[in-house]
Amino acid sequence: MNKSGQHPALKVAGSMWSGYRVTLIWYWSIFVIVYVGINLLLRHLGEVDESMWGGGIWEGSVYSPKIFLLVIGILVTPVSLASYVTFGITRKHFAWGSALLFVGLSFVCTVLTAVGYPIEQLLYQMAGGTGDLKQPPLLEGSMDYFILSVGYCLAGWLIGNGYYGKDWRVGTIICVAALVPIILMEIIADAGTSFALWLEVLMLLVVAGLLLAANLFLLRKVRIRRKLV
Repeated sequence: MNKSGQHPALKVAGSMWSGYRVTLIWYWSIFVIVYVGINLLLRHLGEVDESMWGGGIWEGSVYSPKIFLLVIGILVTPVSLASYVTFGITRKHFAWGSALLFVGLSFVCTVLTAVGYPIEQLLYQMAGGTGDLKQPPLLEGSMDYFILSVGYCLAGWLIGNGYYGKDWRVGTIICVAALVPIILMEIIADAGTSFALWLEVLMLLVVAGLLLAANLFLLRKVRIRRKLV
């Protein structure tokens, strides 16, 4: 927090990364073990139709990390804003530092998710499997997933900012409204084959940009609450 010459937003991002990276490590460690273990157990017990395994078990792993990032987004302002303002960080610098944190967390989750596909393919072949699993295009899928992950962070952030800065009634309205952009982003990503890649990415970035702008607006003059309850 006190590195001379470093931009305050970078100080915020670096400081929060130091705390959230431990959470990130624990989450991914538990998630991989539990997710893979449950799926292998279900397959061993014959509870799942073998025809459903053409894409491998990792294909269904993309949902949980996005919910994890949504929750992180919800917590950032209520947990951290007051402390940073106390140490002289402005709301603006806190907001941009938080945004950088979300980009970093989303990038790590995207890389770990993408790495899972070739690892699964390798393990599949080592176990005697033939041919390739039906997996999504790695580059295109990773680009979509990264922007979607940032969107989930920003949507969660909007929910947290809404409840933090407003009364519960307005906060609830903001909470519902925050879900609309990520639903729209999911629809755009799912319909990706209907658009050129550049257009799909552009639309996703526009929606994410609107979420970021909404968060910056809410944080601009938010009242600092010293106690959460």
